[in-house]
Amino acid sequence: MKFYLSKYKSNKPPASAKFPCITFYRDTWNDFSYYTQFFVKLWIEPSEPIELETIKILQLEEDKILLKTNLPEEFDRLDTEFCSLGQGKKYYDELINHWC
Repeated sequence: MKFYLSKYKSNKPPASAKFPCITFYRDTWNDFSYYTQFFVKLWIEPSEPIELETIKILQLEEDKILLKTNLPEEFDRLDTEFCSLGQGKKYYDELINHWC
């Protein structure tokens, strides 16, 4: 499955996206100077997004947590310098219902 970072609040996948996919859009919420929260959508089909609540993704660099997570624009998986946590039960329930 492909993952895409969206630059727009609509959080739509790029025209070249392969489905199913997941898109992320950065939330501007400041968590004690950390900007790690993203809005997430699961796209089974181009016209049917499923809102997955928010996720926090931390990024480490040389054993320090970066104040702002820098996701690649497109990826299949994140490297070990990242860790994530869904911010609600719905996030995990929807993943299980639609992905497993």
